[in-house]
Amino acid sequence: EGATLLMNNGALPLKRGSNVSTLSSSSVNLVYGGTGSGNVDASKADDLKAALEKSGLNVNPTLWDFYINGEGAKYSRDYGEGESAALLGSFNIGEAPWSVYTQEVKDSIAAYGDAVIITISRIGGEGADAKGAKAGETNYLALDENEKSMMAGLAEMKSAGKIKSIILLINTSNALQVDFLNDYDVDACLWVGGLGIAGTNAVTDILAGKVNPSGSLVDTYCYDNFSAPAMQNFVPTTYGGYDGKNIPSNAKSYMI
Repeated sequence: EGATLLMNNGALPLKRGSNVSTLSSSSVNLVYGGTGSGNVDASKADDLKAALEKSGLNVNPTLWDFYINGEGAKYSRDYGEGESAALLGSFNIGEAPWSVYTQEVKDSIAAYGDAVIITISRIGGEGADAKGAKAGETNYLALDENEKSMMAGLAEMKSAGKIKSIILLINTSNALQVDFLNDYDVDACLWVGGLGIAGTNAVTDILAGKVNPSGSLVDTYCYDNFSAPAMQNFVPTTYGGYDGKNIPSNAKSYMI
């Protein structure tokens, strides 16, 4: 009931028995919850492939193995150690660039080309702000260069008639910058948030048309997150007279 259909030109729902390819490193490493107290034990949750198959769809095994055991396995979100490190480390998006996709993998995408399902995931939690809080920094809530190369490669395959549709899953509780929806010939986009231990099955049932998504966003998803006026003040400011002695370092700054 919380899943939100952001766009659909008729690509959804997918017909039972459709051959689909699951794109992105995040497709095999979904975000089930947040960090810290928002953490979810997803050890018994179905992954995307298992859930899609339960919903009656055929999943590209060559592509899945590419992310698990192939060249794509070298790219994934990493996690540090210590306070807030699990969140800070995960700011590495870890997407595989299109240049490492072999011809065999690309051929498999064409063979399972009724739809490509791309998962864009971002971590969120207490203890640290997302990278890109200031203009000029890498914007964690926008696509990175590797994600853009993947999207461009798929758009080219679609233009060549090798795949029928591009479906995007936004797998994050953060407000992703969605300017790219106009750039890569995306046919449908579904916001799914953090999935929890059973949400993957709900999402794939939506894709297969067994249920309708009925959610609405609680905020505007912008083409440019820096267009929000409050972003101009989103920078920590050190108190005047801070001497590093009488005020602890974690209390030296404030934000307007």
